[in-house]
Amino acid sequence: MTKDNVKWCKTDEETKGYKYVAIIWESNSSCGDLYYSNNLKDLKSFVYNEVKQLFDTASGNIYYQSDEYYNDPIYMCWRDYSKTYSQNQR
Repeated sequence: MTKDNVKWCKTDEETKGYKYVAIIWESNSSCGDLYYSNNLKDLKSFVYNEVKQLFDTASGNIYYQSDEYYNDPIYMCWRDYSKTYSQNQR
């Protein structure tokens, strides 16, 4: 379930025209799910809440859509056992 201004997508192509992209992983060995939005505050809230509800090894990062290889996150969120952490990178 997503908020009205946070959408799930299958491919990077669907994120074109949006400012932010989030990738959420259930674990280190899982494939990541892509979400996109123009609202950073709502996307951070969404990523945090999704990661909090997933496995103890879940994590999520938010990137600028222009970061072609998603290697410089602006926000990171992860679980360590039953605790959820987040950190702004900028």
